[in-house]
Amino acid sequence: MTTLQAPLTTGTVANLQQQGRERLSAAGIPEAAGWTDWLLTHVLQASRCELVMRAAEPVTEDQTGRFNAMLDRAATHEPPQYIVGAVDFLGCTLACDARALIPRPETEQWVAQFVRDTRWQTGPRPAVADIGTGSGAIAVALATCYPAARYWAVDVDSPALELATRNVDRHDCVDRVTVLASDGVAVLPDAHFNGLVANLPYLTTDEWTTLPRHIRDYEPRQALDGGPDGLTVIRRVVADAPRVLHPNAVIYLEIGAHQGRAVSRLLTAAGFVDVQTRGDWNEHDRVVTGRWP
Repeated sequence: MTTLQAPLTTGTVANLQQQGRERLSAAGIPEAAGWTDWLLTHVLQASRCELVMRAAEPVTEDQTGRFNAMLDRAATHEPPQYIVGAVDFLGCTLACDARALIPRPETEQWVAQFVRDTRWQTGPRPAVADIGTGSGAIAVALATCYPAARYWAVDVDSPALELATRNVDRHDCVDRVTVLASDGVAVLPDAHFNGLVANLPYLTTDEWTTLPRHIRDYEPRQALDGGPDGLTVIRRVVADAPRVLHPNAVIYLEIGAHQGRAVSRLLTAAGFVDVQTRGDWNEHDRVVTGRWP
């Protein structure tokens, strides 16, 4: 059980920031400074740049109390995105809680690449399936960036679908995004989609057991643990995907840092062509793409 520390001392923004960083450092949070600033910007309704500009500004007792309550939760290693209840993803502010995986910047990177990939943008209203949608981040971002298409946000987990529905409603995407319960592509129509995107569980079970506490103890295991080799779900989706794809449809699959070769082989074996592995900012394998001929 975590013992709550004494309440913070009301003072200036800089005082509060320093006290927060000290508390989270003492709790063993590796990113204490970043977490503190994330929570403080929410309490003060300020950007991180404004924290610097407003360093000498006094804070109210109410602000101090709310920040203190957030720090109590963060000290247990609960992610700040869940504490705040929101996260930004490709310009969309999404509701975020423990029902779904926290959207990552690495995912933003390849989703932006998908938006620029004109191969799937054919016909008056192309269709895209987002498999394992979780919070609905990818489907909502795509519907915002490319509103001319129709999107299907699919997940097998009912609580995640509730969160996805909330985000679709929040961004007025109901006319573009259909939220649907399905195990993979099981209930999707034949030969219907111009694109398929997915951030499926890809960690091995052994990797999941070694994750930092703020991930392992709070984010849903079913969104992370991909089985003994990390490819249990990916393997099944790749095998089933051709049934629902139009000719020349494209597929984008997020992968682990060393899975490019293995997932490329899966796509090639399933009949996909133009298979490529693309890296992220850290030059790690991040997404495998292909085209259904």
